[in-house]
Amino acid sequence: MSSFFPIFVDISKIRVLVIGGGAIAKRRIQTLMKFGANISMIAPEADSDLQQLAEYGQICWIRRKYQKGDFSDLNIGLAIVATNDRKVNHEAGEEAHLEAIPVSVADCKEESTFYFPGIAKKDDIVAGITASGKDHKEAARVTRLIQNLLEEA
Repeated sequence: MSSFFPIFVDISKIRVLVIGGGAIAKRRIQTLMKFGANISMIAPEADSDLQQLAEYGQICWIRRKYQKGDFSDLNIGLAIVATNDRKVNHEAGEEAHLEAIPVSVADCKEESTFYFPGIAKKDDIVAGITASGKDHKEAARVTRLIQNLLEEA
């Protein structure tokens, strides 16, 4: 398999759908918010921090389980699937594929069309780091190193 091509996209102009409301979804949402994303989250329950973001109107929380058709009904441009249910993740990922929506399926790199990178950011400098979906700990370590370098610059 070839390496993934890094690309930087203005996500403030597209709608992002996150399926799931747990710890991984929270990390993804918090990162996406730093880039002005318009986020809708579908989850019957959510982390308390995500609940607060919804209460303050910073994200749209659709309080229910994922349903087939969610990707076609909501005008989505980017998808993150991060539930704790493999079957739901698979079904949602498949639907995103059918709708030609770029999708990151948190528990299955083979079902993803993109990897959610580690982000190192300071002012206008942004670095996205991935280990091609193979070693999340190494990607996190390199992300911290680059973030430290940016802070020192």
